[in-house]
Amino acid sequence: MSSPYKIISVEELKNLHQVEKIYVDVRSPAEYRSLRVQGAVNLPLNNISCADVKKLIGDKQNPAIILLCGKGGRARKAAEILSNESFNLYVVEGGTN
Repeated sequence: MSSPYKIISVEELKNLHQVEKIYVDVRSPAEYRSLRVQGAVNLPLNNISCADVKKLIGDKQNPAIILLCGKGGRARKAAEILSNESFNLYVVEGGTN
């Protein structure tokens, strides 16, 4: 069975041009405040829900949901939580560190 999300490198992310992207940082608010990807929305892992992501998507047509954290582990957990929906999920390998 294939994974409900894709694990990509930072290089692969840079080459993901033809898709609208929504960056979701799943780290704690304190971590997010200290260093973040420009344009990323903070939805901490312990609070993330499909409903939150649906609000972010709004009327966008199947955007890439780019999940970010410090090293990649929390982003993978978030992807598992969100995998019940048909989101276009990507986890950045190695995270933001």
